[in-house]
Amino acid sequence: AANARIQGALARVAAAAIAAGRAPTEVAVVAATKGVEPVRMAAALDAGIRALGENRAQEMLQKVQDPAVQGRAPVWHFIGRLQRNKVRLLAPYVDVWESIDRAELGAELARRAPGAAVFVQVNIDGGASKGGCRPEAAGLLAEHLRSQGLDVRGLMVVPDPAGDPRRCEKPMTLTIRTR
Repeated sequence: AANARIQGALARVAAAAIAAGRAPTEVAVVAATKGVEPVRMAAALDAGIRALGENRAQEMLQKVQDPAVQGRAPVWHFIGRLQRNKVRLLAPYVDVWESIDRAELGAELARRAPGAAVFVQVNIDGGASKGGCRPEAAGLLAEHLRSQGLDVRGLMVVPDPAGDPRRCEKPMTLTIRTR
């Protein structure tokens, strides 16, 4: 049942990519693994998921070394709030860093993982519990990260799911323009 759900979701994403004029290979589905057992992660990889996203450093360090996952070579994304002191531990395992929200973190990442693929995390709705730079700072941060030799792939933006989508329209437009 899980296999069919995953394959169905992948098919819908591929269809949406084509409808948007993009190749399905240009769009990545990242399966968030917070609290997910490695055996379930292995089943997701077997069903067609290629990228796994973890938001807790300690949990990621355990999962990347778990035999159920290790031989399947997923693309690992770090999707959580990141502390500079965790970069050293995670650098050997992370393929894509999705939560770079300040210059100091970028500098540490450039030192520990030169040329790393990163996304600038933007706090689109000003939520105090979320990480991310302000929308108007995203462009400058992206340029700074590029100057450090990092491969800036884009923006990582997560609005409040319970919030009014219209509140995010203006900051999102500003964020896109500053990219």
